[in-house]
Amino acid sequence: MCVSSFPLLLGKAHPALVHAPIGAVLFLPVLLARALRAGPDREGWLRAARFLATLGLLGGLGAIMSGFLFARHLGGLRPGEWLARPLRPGPSFKALLRSHQLLALAGLPVGAGCALALQGARGKVLGAALGLSLLWLGLWGAAGHWGGRMVFPDPPADGAPS
Repeated sequence: MCVSSFPLLLGKAHPALVHAPIGAVLFLPVLLARALRAGPDREGWLRAARFLATLGLLGGLGAIMSGFLFARHLGGLRPGEWLARPLRPGPSFKALLRSHQLLALAGLPVGAGCALALQGARGKVLGAALGLSLLWLGLWGAAGHWGGRMVFPDPPADGAPS
């Protein structure tokens, strides 16, 4: 494998790279809800939640970077372009890609806020971290939905093969 093919290899790994951070963010609210009910025994739950938040953020950065490379490989992004620009209004590959990108990128600051709230999680801050984790999950879940729509588009309305 030559060095110039590494970005393509990383880009093609994007579908696999997104699953670890989404899995971490999926279980994060469960741990935080359990920590809220644990009382004095909450530190173990908080340690696990901090780990998942860190895994989600770091894995999310890798997934987003590989996504940019994959979008370039698929022709969704021109050289020097970071966000897809649909050429016409309405559903298109570039419109789906842009929605996918914006939702994934919006999840990063929400996830960072959640991870920061977990650093000193006490009382109301823990409730805020739970709320942020649910928002983070919603954003990345929606990003995954639009990513799936790019890969598995709706069949034509007349039932003809596409």
